[in-house]
Amino acid sequence: MILTASNSRLCSGSMVNNMRQDLTPYFLTANHCWSGTPATWIIMFNYQSPNCNNIDGPLNYTVQGTTTIAKNADSDFALLLLNTAPPDTYMVHFNGWSAEDVASTSSVGIHHPSGDIKKISWDNDPSSSADYEPSPYLPNSHWKITMWDDGTTEPGSSGSPLFDQNKRLIGQLHGGWASCTSLTADYYGKFAMSWNRGSTPATRLKDWLDPDNTGALILDGWDPTIGDPDTVAPTTIIDLAVVDPTSNSLTLNWTAPMDSSFGGVKVYDIRYSVQPINDSVSFYSAAQFSGIVPDTAGAAQNAVVDQLSFNSTYYFAIRSRDFWNNWSEISNVPTGTTLSAPQLDVSPDSLHLTLDSAATMIETILLSNISANPSTLTYTVGLDNNVYPSNSVSVKLLPVMNESSNLIELDKNENPLKEPRGMSIEGSGGPDLFGYKWIDSDEPNGPTYIWDDISTTGTLATNWVATGSFDPKDEGVAGPYSFGFNFKYYGNIKTQVYISSNGLLVFDMPAANIYTNAQIPGSSAPNDFIAPFWDDLDGTTQGTVHYKAEVDKFIVQFTNWQKYSATSSLTFQIVLYANGRIMFYYNNMNATLTSATVGIENNAGNDGLQIAYNAAYVHNGLAVKFAADPEWLASNTLGGMIYNGNSAAIELTFNSEDYPEGEYSMDVIVNSNDPSSPEIIIPVRMTVSYIVPVELASFTVEQVKNEAVLRWTSATETNNSGFEIEKAIISADKNIKQFQSAGFVKGNGTTTETVSYSFTDKNLNVGRYVYRLKQIDLDGTMEYSPEVEVEITAPDVFALYQNYPNPFNPSTTIEFSLPVKADVNLSIYNTLGELVTSLNAGLMEAGYHQIKFDASRYTSGTYIYRIKVNGGKLFSESKKMLLLK
Repeated sequence: MILTASNSRLCSGSMVNNMRQDLTPYFLTANHCWSGTPATWIIMFNYQSPNCNNIDGPLNYTVQGTTTIAKNADSDFALLLLNTAPPDTYMVHFNGWSAEDVASTSSVGIHHPSGDIKKISWDNDPSSSADYEPSPYLPNSHWKITMWDDGTTEPGSSGSPLFDQNKRLIGQLHGGWASCTSLTADYYGKFAMSWNRGSTPATRLKDWLDPDNTGALILDGWDPTIGDPDTVAPTTIIDLAVVDPTSNSLTLNWTAPMDSSFGGVKVYDIRYSVQPINDSVSFYSAAQFSGIVPDTAGAAQNAVVDQLSFNSTYYFAIRSRDFWNNWSEISNVPTGTTLSAPQLDVSPDSLHLTLDSAATMIETILLSNISANPSTLTYTVGLDNNVYPSNSVSVKLLPVMNESSNLIELDKNENPLKEPRGMSIEGSGGPDLFGYKWIDSDEPNGPTYIWDDISTTGTLATNWVATGSFDPKDEGVAGPYSFGFNFKYYGNIKTQVYISSNGLLVFDMPAANIYTNAQIPGSSAPNDFIAPFWDDLDGTTQGTVHYKAEVDKFIVQFTNWQKYSATSSLTFQIVLYANGRIMFYYNNMNATLTSATVGIENNAGNDGLQIAYNAAYVHNGLAVKFAADPEWLASNTLGGMIYNGNSAAIELTFNSEDYPEGEYSMDVIVNSNDPSSPEIIIPVRMTVSYIVPVELASFTVEQVKNEAVLRWTSATETNNSGFEIEKAIISADKNIKQFQSAGFVKGNGTTTETVSYSFTDKNLNVGRYVYRLKQIDLDGTMEYSPEVEVEITAPDVFALYQNYPNPFNPSTTIEFSLPVKADVNLSIYNTLGELVTSLNAGLMEAGYHQIKFDASRYTSGTYIYRIKVNGGKLFSESKKMLLLK
C-alpha cells in the first residue's frame, strides 16, 4: 500500500519481477495515483491479517522513497523504483506477469480498499477486453471485470494488481463503479498495452522488465522461498526428433531436460527454419514457435508446428531456460519434410433435387484428395445462403472406407507394405446407425479435458494372456474385469471387459492377434470394441495398465505404454460411465500418432463411429466424448484431414415435411489447403412440388451372368427428358453409398401412356450393387426413384462358352467363367495343333469374363481355342470356331 509523507493511505500497488530476476525493486501502480511527489512516498508491506479479523496492523514493514521511471496514461500505469530494496525479512514476493494480450479465464485482485487491510477478490468468469467505460478512452486498453463473484473494490484499491489463472499480473486497477454498495464493473489497465504502447523507455514497461530484449512476454514470480540464484543452465536436449509429417505441419518429440533450480525448466525457445541451424546467429534468425509449457524432467513432450509450406524441408532446434534466466545450449538439429500439396475433388459439384411434400431424401457429396503425391487435405465444411426452413436440413461428415487400405498390413516389425494413409474427422461426428455421436474438447461445446491419474490409486493389470506366440503384454489381453454396474453398449448389457495390449477394450476374448488396426466399421475380427488408440503397441519393456472401478464409472489407464519396436511413450485413459457415456483422455502421446484407429464399433461389425484411421488427430490434452443420447448442440462447422487416395462424405438429409411448394437453395462451402482451389462452393437447389413429373409403376433389377438388367415402367410422364441410371457398390465394410452414373435412357416427354424401359449394366465384378433412377425434367430439375439392389454372384463352376459371333470376321468374343480367383491362359491353335497365338489373361477375379480375339492377320479356316486355369490343374477345355473371310 502507498502512504504519503503525512501517512495518508493513497493507493495500492505491487512489486514486479524482471527478466534478469535480479530483485531490482520495481513497484507497479496506477498513473492516476501519481501525485508528483513519489520521492516522499512510503511503501507499506505485509499489511494483512492472519485471519478474518479486520485488524489495523502490522504497520512496521515499510520502505521510504521512490523514483518514477515510466508511466503512461493510455493504460494508466506507473512504474517506480524503490530507493531502498525491501529487507529479506519482509519476505516480499516479486510478481510474475504476462504481456500477452490474452483474456484470463478467471481472475484474482489483491488490494487495500479505502486504505483497509489487504483484501482479496475473486472472479470465476473470463475477463473481457474493453476501453475505460467510465470515461472515453482507448479501445481495448483495459481488462473488464463485469462483477466480482466474491469481494469487491473501493477507492484506495486503485493501482492494485489483477492476476490471471496462471498467477501472473495482467493489469493494474484504473477504476470503475464497483464498491461495497455496488457490485458492478472494474477496469484494469492492460499490462500488455503498458508493455510497449509508449515510444520511449519513460512511457513503457518492456525496457525495464526485459532489459536484455529477450522477447519474452511471460515471466513467473520470484518468492523468497525459492532459494539463491545460480548460474547452472538446464541440460541440453539431445533427442529432438521430427515425426508425423502432413502437408502443412511437422510434429516434434523430445524429453524434457533437467534443471536443479526452483521449478526446473520454465521456458522453451523452439525455432524452425528452411536454412540450417548451426549456431546462435542462425538459431535466433529462425522463426519462433511458442505455446509449449515445460514438463517435469524426463517426461516425453511434443509439439505440432503448423502453417508450414508444402514439400519443404525444415530444421528444428530448442533451447530451454530456468527460473534464473540461464539458457541451455542449442539442442540437436533434426530435419523434417512436409508432404506435397493436396488436390481436392468434389463430386457432384452441384445438387438439384425435386421432392414431394412430406418426403425425405439423403444425398452425399464426396470430398477426395486425388493428389498423386503423398499429401494431406485439411478442410472445413459450412452452409451459407440457406433459405431452407429451420431444422429441415441436417448435415454430417462420414468416413469413406478405402478398400485398398484394408490390404495394407504391417508385419510384427511394423513395416507397412506401403505408406499407411487414411483420414480423420475433427471436432464432432455421427450419429451412426444406432445413434452414437461424438464430440471432442477442441469444439466450443465439447467436453473438458480433466486428467484423473489412477497410476497410484488404481489396480495394476497383471493377468495378461497371450493371443498368439508373442509376449502377452505385446499381443494379449488382461481381464476380464468387472464394472460393478450394467454398461449398455449398442443396446447390449455389458458387465465386464478385456484390456488389449494394443490400446483398445474388447468385450470378448480375441481369437487371434490384433496388432493390425482396421477401419470402422468392419466385419473382420475384432468387433464389439472401444478404441482410444488401436495400433501395434507393446508393454513388454516399459509401461503399465491400471484399472479402477468406482460407483458410476470404470477407468482404464495406459501409462508410458510403447509402440512395438519403437521408442515412444503413450499415456491415455478410457472412462466408461454407468449411464452409457464413453470418454477418452489423452495425457502424453509422444510417438508417431498417424498409424492408429480411434473410434467405437458394434458386435456385428456393421455399425460404428470412426474418428481417425491412420491420420493425424490425437494430441496431448484432448478429451473425446461418445453418447447415444448426446446433450451437446450440433456443431456449426465440420472438418477433417484426408490423406491422398482417401475420401470423406458430406451427408445431407432433406425433410420436406410442411414445406410450401417452391424453390429452396443453399450453398455448401468447402474451404481447404488445396492451393489451386482454397474454396469450392457447391450449390444445392431443391424443388418441392405436389406434381409428380414421372409416376413409376415398377422398378426391378436382376442378375444375368455378370450383368445387371434393370427394367421399369412409368404410368405417366410430364416434361420427362430422361433417366440417368446411377449405381453404387456396397461392401460388407462400407456404410457409405457413393452413387455414380452408369448410363442414360431418353424419356418420352409428356404422356399418359404406360411406357416400359430397360437398361443393362455390363461387365460387373462379383459384389452387391444398388441402383436408382435420377429422373431429369426438361428444365433440369430432377427426382430420385427408390433404390433396388442386386448381388452379382460368382459362377458355380468353371466353364468355357462358345465364341460369338461364330462364324466371324475378323473378330469374335470368347467368354468363360471362374468360380474362384485364378490364373488364366487362353491359347489359339490351328487344326494341325500348332500354336497361333496366346491371349494371356493373367490373374483374374471370380466371375464371368470376356476376351476379344482379333483374327484380321489370319487366313480363313477352323481354329481351336483352349483355356487353362492355374496351368490346367483347376480346369482345361477346348472349343472350335470358324473364321470366314
